[in-house]
Amino acid sequence: MYNVALIGMGNIGFTFDKDPNTKTAFSHAKGIYLHKEFNLKYIADPSDTNLNDLKKLFPKVIYSHDYTTLLNISDIDILVIATPTHLHKSILIDFQVNLHIKTFFIEKPLFSIDEDHTGISENIKKKIIINYPRRFDPNIQEVRKQLLFQPYGSLRKAIIKYSKGFSNNGSHAIDLLHCFLENFSLENPKILQRLPGFDNQDLTLDIYGQLLMQNTVSQLYFMGFDHNHLTTFSLELYFKKAIVKYDDTELTISISEIKADKQYPAYLTEAEPMFLKDLNMDKIMLLAYEDLYKKLTDEVSHASTFYDEIKNLKFKNKILKEDKCQS
Repeated sequence: MYNVALIGMGNIGFTFDKDPNTKTAFSHAKGIYLHKEFNLKYIADPSDTNLNDLKKLFPKVIYSHDYTTLLNISDIDILVIATPTHLHKSILIDFQVNLHIKTFFIEKPLFSIDEDHTGISENIKKKIIINYPRRFDPNIQEVRKQLLFQPYGSLRKAIIKYSKGFSNNGSHAIDLLHCFLENFSLENPKILQRLPGFDNQDLTLDIYGQLLMQNTVSQLYFMGFDHNHLTTFSLELYFKKAIVKYDDTELTISISEIKADKQYPAYLTEAEPMFLKDLNMDKIMLLAYEDLYKKLTDEVSHASTFYDEIKNLKFKNKILKEDKCQS
C-alpha cells in the first residue's frame, strides 16, 4: 500500500465529496478512500475546519497546520498538492529535500507564469503529474488512440465552449487539445470579448485563433459564456471525414462520420455516431488514482506530465499576452 500526504482540504482536496457512504469520487480524499492500494496518512492545511469530516474516512490520518512539518518524513510515497496555483512552486522547491517521494500529484494549472517552472530540479520534474481529470476516463483515451492514427483526415475547425475563467476552466480545454492532437502550434490569437470569469484576475475570454498542424491551418474558437447565465464545457473537433464531440452537460464523447445525405447525396452531413460513450465523471478521481497506481507499477499512465503542462502553459500565455496587448 502507498502512503499519501495531501496538502489542502478544500474543494478538490476533500469537500467536493465528503460522504463515506457513496461510491462517487470527486475529490482526492475520496479517490484515495475508494482505492485499496492507497492510504491517506498525512494531511496539511492551515485550517482544521474539515478535519473531523475527513477523519470519518481516515480515522488515523495525521494532521498538521503547516506542510513544512512533512518535508523530511520518509514514508510519503505520493505528495498531493491541492492548493491555490501560486503556492505550487514554493511547495515543490521545499520538498526537493525529500528523496523518498515517488510522485507529485498536483492540481491544474501547474504554474501561473512561464518563469514558475525555473528552479525545479529535473528529478522533481520527472515525478510530476497534473490533475486534468478528463484524461483518466478510458473513453477519452480510446478516442485519443483513434485520432493518433489520423483516420479522419485533416482538422478543419476546433470549437470550445466554456465558462468560469480562461485559466481556471479554459486550461482543461487546452489540455484536451494536446491530448487529442499531436504537434500543433497556436497562431494569430485574437481576443474578441471579455466576460465575467473565475475572479477579476481570470476572465472568461472569447478567442479566435488558428492551429498549425502538419502544414495545415485550421480555425480555433473559444466561445466563452458568463457563468451567471450559463455554465458549460464542451469541445468539438471537425475533421475532413468525421466530427469528435466531448460534452460535459450530456456527459458523453462521440465520433460521427461525415457522409453524403441519403435524401440529397450532393450534401455532406453528420451521420449518427459510430462511437458514443458515457463519461465516468462520477468516479473520475478513483480513475485518477487507478492511473497513478499503473504509473507506480510501471504500466502506461495517461496523466498529463510536467512537460505536457509546459506546452499547455505556452499555449495559454500566448493568448494572455495578446489579451494584455489589446487591453
